[in-house]
Amino acid sequence: MSKPRNPVARSPLLRKGGPHERSASSMRAGRRKAIEAGIDAFQGQDSGETGRDRRRKQR
Repeated sequence: MSKPRNPVARSPLLRKGGPHERSASSMRAGRRKAIEAGIDAFQGQDSGETGRDRRRKQR
């Protein structure tokens, strides 16, 4: 007689595992920051100061 299988090890819920990936919203935010940094670099502005920061200072 064969040994019974472990039902926990064969659980369908355990198949959902895998590598951790960034969420879609964090990927969008990263792309947005990269675009803003590229625009700032193109305009010759300090990369530490974003357009949003400059608008806040102007108020």
